[in-house]
Amino acid sequence: VTPTLETEVIFSPMPYYQSHLQSIMERIENAERSVDVAMYSMSDASIRNALGEAAQRGLAVRVLFDPASSERKNPEGTRSAHLESMGIDVRYINKIMHHKFAIIDGVQTEGDDAALATVVTGSGNWSYGGASKYDENTVFTRGDAELANTFQSEFNHLWANSRDFEYNMDLSYFETSTVEVDCLGPPKLRDDRLKQSGRS
Repeated sequence: VTPTLETEVIFSPMPYYQSHLQSIMERIENAERSVDVAMYSMSDASIRNALGEAAQRGLAVRVLFDPASSERKNPEGTRSAHLESMGIDVRYINKIMHHKFAIIDGVQTEGDDAALATVVTGSGNWSYGGASKYDENTVFTRGDAELANTFQSEFNHLWANSRDFEYNMDLSYFETSTVEVDCLGPPKLRDDRLKQSGRS
């Protein structure tokens, strides 16, 4: 059954417990399969902890984190290290990544329904300032398979060309099914194999 399209917009500034941070944390807590995050700034510890708890529940959690590029030089005590210490693979790319989006329960393997995915995107960082100080917007959308696959394709492209933060060496690098977005038609899976290897 295709879910009804659901869209919510939260504008900042708001009190913390009415902000986009609270809504993001709740959606991570209710995730069933996976959470992929591409984030410029994530200083909110509650969201990082929610991601760690999701990983501990057995969900596939991947984080592309812009500060990881600089934090790798002295990782102890950094936010990137905090994520990796909770079992989350953190990676970065070799230029400024200003993205602020997440795909929750997106297409990971063949048979996953993109219409069940939640896309979170907008201008707000996952920080106190982004929630309660600055004029920002955060959009939550569920039930739009094409949108979810478009964001998943972008995340997978960045992930495949990213570099490892190299803190928790027990973690394994993995890629998921490649989502191909055809501008003349609906997105489709190009490769339904789940690829796993040692960290690279």
